[in-house]
Amino acid sequence: MGGLTGVMLAIVPFDWQAHDTYFVVAHFHYVVAGALAFPMLAALYYWLPLLTGRAAVYRLSIPAFWLIFVGFNLTFFLMHLVGLLGMPRRIYTYPAVEGWTWLNLLSSVGGFIMTIGFALVVIDLIAQIRYGRRVRRDPWKAATLEWAMPIPPTPYAFASLPSIDTRADRIAASELAASLARGEGYLGFTRNSWQETLGVHITSGVPEQLIVLPRATYLPLWTALCTCRGGAGHVVQVLLSGPSA
Repeated sequence: MGGLTGVMLAIVPFDWQAHDTYFVVAHFHYVVAGALAFPMLAALYYWLPLLTGRAAVYRLSIPAFWLIFVGFNLTFFLMHLVGLLGMPRRIYTYPAVEGWTWLNLLSSVGGFIMTIGFALVVIDLIAQIRYGRRVRRDPWKAATLEWAMPIPPTPYAFASLPSIDTRADRIAASELAASLARGEGYLGFTRNSWQETLGVHITSGVPEQLIVLPRATYLPLWTALCTCRGGAGHVVQVLLSGPSA
C-alpha cells in the first residue's frame, strides 16, 4: 500500500489535492513502519534464538503481532481517508464541523492498540531472554548457514569454513554443524599461529589460494601518532611565528 500511494502522489492532479494533507502522513508511515518495522520485528523473532538459545513465548508473541498489525492499519489507513477529505498536517486542532472527528478518534484508538502490541513485544523479549524454553541448533529447520553455528554462537562463529556445492534450500545446517566443529571445512586449524583467509575466483567463488594476513602489530598506531605529532607541531609553529610581514 505504501508503494501504491507513492505512485498516486507522483500523479500531479492527485498530488494537488493530497499534498500536505494527512494522506502524505499515512503514505509515509506505511512505507517506513509497514515496510521496515514489520520485517525488522520478524527478523528479531527469527534470529533471537540464535543469540539467546531460547525460544519466544508464543502466548505473547502471537497476540503482540495481531495487536500491532490491527493497530497499525487502524491508525494509518484512516489517515488516508481524512487526508482525502482535506485534513491538513502540521496543524494541531480543527473545527468539529469538518467531519474528521470520528475518524481521528478511531485512528487514536488504533495508536493505543499498536502501543499495547509493542509493549507485549518488549515483555516477550524479556521473558524469552530470562525464562524462554531452551532450543537446540536450527529450531526453524532453516536452510541458511548461520544456523550451523552453536547456540548461542561462539565468539569465532565457525570453527572452520564450509564448502558449499549445493543449493541453499538443500543445506542441512544441523548436519553441517558437527562437521564444521570438527574442523573438516576450510581453515579448520592454524599453522604457526598465522592469520589466514581464502582467496577465491572472481566469478565462480571457488577457493584458489591461501592468503596469509599480517600479524598483529602496533606499527599503524605509532605511524598515526607520529603523523599527528608532525601536524600538531606544524600548527604550533605557525601560531607562534605570528602573522607574516
